[in-house]
Amino acid sequence: MSKRRKFSAEFKAKVALEALSGELTLAELASKYDVDPTQITGWKHQAKEGMVAAFSGKSANVQKDAAAEIRELHAKIGELTVEKDFLVLPTFSWVRVLHGRPPGLTITGHLPTKKSEGPTFVAKLSKKP
Repeated sequence: MSKRRKFSAEFKAKVALEALSGELTLAELASKYDVDPTQITGWKHQAKEGMVAAFSGKSANVQKDAAAEIRELHAKIGELTVEKDFLVLPTFSWVRVLHGRPPGLTITGHLPTKKSEGPTFVAKLSKKP
């Protein structure tokens, strides 16, 4: 199986501009650049939409919306970080005594300090002589 090829924005723009110029057919462009004609058609449509947006002023609104979204996402990241720091305490040992437990049963454990670790709990039943 072959890997997917990734094309740079500059390459796509170059091919789309040649397709828009109409000097070569899609088949000729496809063989020249070794890409599928449907890809060239898609890039051509994207280029047309981009040009329309550039002249209509929509690109400025998109940039403002993106900046607002980034601010919201940064605020959410900060909120989640504070919440995580509150919920995941440093590693510590604890003993929990269960109501109605058998004599000698203790459960010990610790909470993780790293995301990759999970909580560890051990139940021990000690026999009393």
